[in-house]
Amino acid sequence: MSQTYRVRAREAVEETVEVGKKWKKKIRTLPVLPKERMHDIIADQFEQDPDWEKTEDGNLRKEIDENWSMELDPDSMQVEIEYKDEDTISLEKEEEMQVYDHGDNEERAKEKGKTQLKAKLQKEAEQQGAEWQERAKEQAKEQYESEIEQKVSQEIKEKVEKGNVEALKEKARSLGQVESESDQGNGEYQVKIRL
Repeated sequence: MSQTYRVRAREAVEETVEVGKKWKKKIRTLPVLPKERMHDIIADQFEQDPDWEKTEDGNLRKEIDENWSMELDPDSMQVEIEYKDEDTISLEKEEEMQVYDHGDNEERAKEKGKTQLKAKLQKEAEQQGAEWQERAKEQAKEQYESEIEQKVSQEIKEKVEKGNVEALKEKARSLGQVESESDQGNGEYQVKIRL
């Protein structure tokens, strides 16, 4: 004999949701020295900065803040800017429902009710997690465009300019005796050599 039971079920679900987004910037170098040497000189500028750490694969990495980081591949002169965040979605619900059991077993009906409620909560948590991910990605994009991109670009520009000066000095030394060096400002650097 089968019967429908009124079942009160209480369930809780907790799900951790992660989001990640990446942007890439290519560093362009002046052809003062051979490409590989220019890459080494520019990479040295990043390596001298204590905020940048060498990774196991030979790249250089900097944590901008708890969500933002950037990593330089010295071989390709590619900088990857990465955003990572996570959130925990917690849902708890108590619900009364009608549950049918074909074998007239009240305990089985209660378990079935709990399973149905847990599945319903899991689906709600997944939906809320997906909505949070979309909001987080949009916020990351806005933050990247409004402030992070400027910080990254400025830091890259400063290091590339220093690297270009070092490359120019090295090139000058290879051509003859350096008589004088002077920073003209606005990215201009002058080296006089005796041939």
